[in-house]
Amino acid sequence: MISSFLIPTDRFDSLEYVEKRVSGLEPSIVGSVRTALRYLYFIADGPTNLPRDRMLKALPFLDPAERVLVRWLYTRTNGSARKRYGSAALLSARKQRYRCEHCGHADVRVLNLDHVEGATQSRTIRMPMR
Repeated sequence: MISSFLIPTDRFDSLEYVEKRVSGLEPSIVGSVRTALRYLYFIADGPTNLPRDRMLKALPFLDPAERVLVRWLYTRTNGSARKRYGSAALLSARKQRYRCEHCGHADVRVLNLDHVEGATQSRTIRMPMR
């Protein structure tokens, strides 16, 4: 079963994917969508924060899984949880390709960052305990 809340791994670090997604969009929104996609998919050299105005402009042009991720990550890199998580949480989530570190589960609706208690602690993506 393929879910609309799974992120295909071939999107990561793919400039071709990003450019294909922004081709044909109005010039006034291309930059915002490009920034949002780079924020989500460029592991080492993507932006580590997403300006609110760009996020809001890009949301209607993202697929359901990307919308969940952008909102989830935004609170950790720009919003209320920034002091606790920061850019390290984003980098860790990208590195894991938004999958559980232990079981590989990939539904972005159940992502959870574990062990994020300061800059020196490890950051991993895990499934919530049931």
